[in-house]
Amino acid sequence: MIFVGDGALLWRAVRHARADGHPVDLVCHGPRTTPPPGFDPGAAREVRSGAELDALAGELAERCTDGLLWSIDNPFLLREKVLASGLRLLNVHGGPLPSYRGLPPVTAAYAVLHGETSLAATLHEIDAGIDTGPVLAEARFPIDPDAATAWGR
Repeated sequence: MIFVGDGALLWRAVRHARADGHPVDLVCHGPRTTPPPGFDPGAAREVRSGAELDALAGELAERCTDGLLWSIDNPFLLREKVLASGLRLLNVHGGPLPSYRGLPPVTAAYAVLHGETSLAATLHEIDAGIDTGPVLAEARFPIDPDAATAWGR
């Protein structure tokens, strides 16, 4: 299993996968975070762009023992070589798709500022578009009615 992304949600997902006994073959993370203490440095690689990830496509496919690549809080677009790597590419997206494509903080702000009463986290397959792959699952949750007050509305 390969993980690609950045931030605390990425490392929580990695810890969860390992705790459940799933192999974590490689974690490609952005510069916002570093691997937590005790994490095998050989199982992590810092990347700064989608182009860097694309250059690693062969290594990703070679190192992945179960054929799955998870995108968690991922700021990078997966490009042609990763898309063609033969891996199953899955993304956990912070918003309901297809209505709320793009970066999760923006989707959440948009929903709050437009008076939405709920939001969702969506699991979908990654394709060549931005958050356009087939939706596999969605978990809805309410937006606190006072959330807009924090945004000055």
